[in-house]
Amino acid sequence: MDKERDLVDGQELDIWKKNYKVYWGGWMSENYFRSVELEVRDSFTFDLNKLSEKSRELLNELYFCDRESVSIHVRRGDYLQSTQYRDICGEAY
Repeated sequence: MDKERDLVDGQELDIWKKNYKVYWGGWMSENYFRSVELEVRDSFTFDLNKLSEKSRELLNELYFCDRESVSIHVRRGDYLQSTQYRDICGEAY
């Protein structure tokens, strides 16, 4: 057990105290999800009828333009809330 690694916001994790199955690492390959492919796709399929007008306009603009589009999501909010992380870059960065 790595005490430092097992602290979240200064609180010790209890995953080692119980008989949990813990899988560390990244899950970037679709091979891990082949047996549940339809369920995963269904979970990440959005009901287009629930889009706001602004979102619908953006969707149409991206769908019908003659250029490729790329989207980047920067995870930041939970890092700002935690006392465990320091020196988080500002929005301008």
